[in-house]
Amino acid sequence: MNIQFQICGLCILFLLIIFYKSHKTLKLYKEKVFYGVMCTMTVSLAGDILSLVMIRYREFLSPILVDAICKFYIITLIWVSCSALVYVLSDLVSEQRHRNIAIRMVGVQLVQSIIIFLLPIYIFVDGKQMYTYGPAVLGVYAFAGIYIITTITMAITYRKRMNPRRSFATLLWMFIWMGSAVIQFLN
Repeated sequence: MNIQFQICGLCILFLLIIFYKSHKTLKLYKEKVFYGVMCTMTVSLAGDILSLVMIRYREFLSPILVDAICKFYIITLIWVSCSALVYVLSDLVSEQRHRNIAIRMVGVQLVQSIIIFLLPIYIFVDGKQMYTYGPAVLGVYAFAGIYIITTITMAITYRKRMNPRRSFATLLWMFIWMGSAVIQFLN
């Protein structure tokens, strides 16, 4: 089971969260949005590690539990990709409007999460290679893909209205994420 990269990523995210929380901030709304994005990414990465552990020891565990944890992880990918869009929107609309949009997006994500949870998921294991596939995974690719493309479009279209560093960082994040998703999908 190769989870070294995930564990390193999780440690880096924990360090970022610790540094962020130990540093005095102005408690601005955008800072809270950023913190929410970091927490969502941390939960997703922890879900990735947990799903790999569950797959590795699935012979000793309930198949329902293994499927539920695997689905939980892939559902978090939808939440992370949507959080990127929410992060971009925090620069483009007023705080009150952003809160309203974010609440609606949470409702949409809940519906998407239920759909993914109801779809079947399959597990492939061959030596050290292990992954999930099937309709649930394809559904996540579709939903997350929509959020990623929308985030990229918004960041490019409205880059002059956005904080330049936020725009660049978000675009870089989305392109790296798209590249890794394509590699993972093809390999």
